[in-house]
Amino acid sequence: MRGIVLRESLPGRSLPLELPAIVVRRYPHLLDRRMPVDVLELQVTTHRASDVAFRLASVLLPQGFYAHLVDERMMIVIFPRCVVQIPRGDEAAADTARRIGALYGIPERQMRFQEMFTVDHPDSEAEPMLDGAPSGHSPAPRHKSAQTGVHDRLGDRALSAVSSPDTANPERGS
Repeated sequence: MRGIVLRESLPGRSLPLELPAIVVRRYPHLLDRRMPVDVLELQVTTHRASDVAFRLASVLLPQGFYAHLVDERMMIVIFPRCVVQIPRGDEAAADTARRIGALYGIPERQMRFQEMFTVDHPDSEAEPMLDGAPSGHSPAPRHKSAQTGVHDRLGDRALSAVSSPDTANPERGS
């Protein structure tokens, strides 16, 4: 599964230690086309998705943010201390997730869950380029496979993806 987490949603802007996920990419995005955020794109094996979701739910800041994991058939939306599954096409589940998100102060326009099966940031498809890269990213192949040794840079530390998605996330603080 592919995960999307905003660094701004995390205490200290860092992923939890020993998170069984790999950061495969980091890019800037304008949330609501005005608030600059850093997006962490994760790779998570399906059998580790629940563990990753609950670990993220335990650390997300209490207001204004969520994270999600998605594959072609299921989205797992992660709120602070709350995890919701949305099967593709299940609008009732998406509506439930939006109602929960509203409790955390998340605007409905940021919770277009069914569209997020095909576009990471559906609210910004027409948005101009940010730092030379379009902000409305599509989940089409956008990065090297974790098996090829992806390198990303967060702050002053280099991240190196390892060959197994079951290995703990190499990020250790900010």
